[in-house]
Amino acid sequence: MGFIGLVCAKRLTTGQLIGVEANPKLLPLIRENFELNQLEIELVHAAVSDQSGTIEICVSDDFRYSGVGLADQQEVISVPSTTLNELLTRYRPTLLVLDIEGVETNILNRESDLDSVRSIAVEVHANLTGDPAITQMLSALFDKGFVMDTSASRFPVVLLSRQG
Repeated sequence: MGFIGLVCAKRLTTGQLIGVEANPKLLPLIRENFELNQLEIELVHAAVSDQSGTIEICVSDDFRYSGVGLADQQEVISVPSTTLNELLTRYRPTLLVLDIEGVETNILNRESDLDSVRSIAVEVHANLTGDPAITQMLSALFDKGFVMDTSASRFPVVLLSRQG
């Protein structure tokens, strides 16, 4: 729930804002940023993963070096995890904003139940996933009726939407 999340929240005119953050060190900062911008958010402390339960993540005081698979560089902690489908079923969002450090290609797939979602802003991490995984993810989203908004997308953030 960084800069992209704040920008989307500022433009959100209706609905409830739900933020999901795995790194417990970032939770107070996220709350403070939303308060300073006079925005309300329901913040869920969890990692979005392909399975629910717990997952090990690496955390750092520098958020750019936190995430899955960086154990040789950082402190490793266990945090709650949830699946995208569990979140989609519980909250029924119309907008998804995803910056999940390479996990996006694992969870935005053909099995994702995106019926309520009309728009997606996803930061892709080709250095972590490789281009073929991103291509496969986008193909699955295209098959679900999403189209890429090339005029608004700015690499590495891809914007997609669909009608109806």
